[in-house]
Amino acid sequence: MRFPYLSSALLALVLAILADPLQAAAPSLQSATLTFIQKDVSIADIDVVQVSSNGQVQRRKANLQDAINKNNAVITGEKSRAELRFNDGSIARLGQLTSFTFTQGTRDMNLKQGSGLFQIPKGMGGTKIQAGPVTAAITGTTLLLQVFADRVILYVYEGSVDAADKTIKAGQVITIFNDGRIEISSFDPAKGIATAALFTKFVDAPSQKELMDALKEVLTAIERGEVPPNNNNDVIDVAVLNEIIRVRRDAPAQTRIPTFPTPAPTDSHHTT
Repeated sequence: MRFPYLSSALLALVLAILADPLQAAAPSLQSATLTFIQKDVSIADIDVVQVSSNGQVQRRKANLQDAINKNNAVITGEKSRAELRFNDGSIARLGQLTSFTFTQGTRDMNLKQGSGLFQIPKGMGGTKIQAGPVTAAITGTTLLLQVFADRVILYVYEGSVDAADKTIKAGQVITIFNDGRIEISSFDPAKGIATAALFTKFVDAPSQKELMDALKEVLTAIERGEVPPNNNNDVIDVAVLNEIIRVRRDAPAQTRIPTFPTPAPTDSHHTT
């Protein structure tokens, strides 16, 4: 294909759009708003680091509707949580003892430590989340990340994520160790929703219905015990889903987690 009348810069833009139209169309992250705060949440300015006399980075208390930009880090204390909504509609929920930043003008987020639940709207290609030493590449996806001293754990609730040269789909969890080891297995998204604090502690968050709507296709398939007709492989992996369904069928009835549960206020399961 030839473009005889295009400048080199314009030609590069055209080729980029042809190669990845979703990424080219996705707006960059410009700002976020704090839409939910629980207990001790603070904001630190990272453009000019201010250190107090005891060696601690100075912070200010966060308030609802505070605007967060590239110069800010959102930090949560013990048993404290926060939710941010970005200008493109993306949602980031932060668990306790978490530090989070993003790079303005890109689609890059950084979960420096702790845990986070992220819901990226469909069609928002090019999103990347740096979780400790691991980079997760995302399109339209709901995922939960945990950063530990020796590993990063990534749960995919819907959509798919590329990390460590692997593609992880809904109902899969990947553990990436600092020494290079990788473990991939399946998990029941319904159980995660019923027990993980990044769901159960956010029942009053403005995004709760929107997030659950994004998970409806996966949860409905599990409840019915069958892969939906005309399955979209970007949303559901048939083999993974069938394994989850099989495990649920084999479990004693009294131990099964309801697929559309009423969340219990607990910090158990795989995050806080």
